[in-house]
Amino acid sequence: MLCFVVSREGIEFDSLDQEPVNIIALLLSNQKEAGLHLKMLAFLARMLRDKYFVQQLKNATTSEDVLALVNKQQQLIK
Repeated sequence: MLCFVVSREGIEFDSLDQEPVNIIALLLSNQKEAGLHLKMLAFLARMLRDKYFVQQLKNATTSEDVLALVNKQQQLIK
């Protein structure tokens, strides 16, 4: 399971760049599916390196918008 929290204003966090955090991702998996967990983590890392995608994610207004963006990005990464 992959969950996103998106904050346009940003959340204060003790980050290395001292910038507020706008996107928080929570990745949950079954202990028996460690391989899937690692694949999802790699997918998440590839998605969040795309500055255009991150900006679109920040501008999303509904969970449906976020899901559509993730699905679109998944097709681009393959």
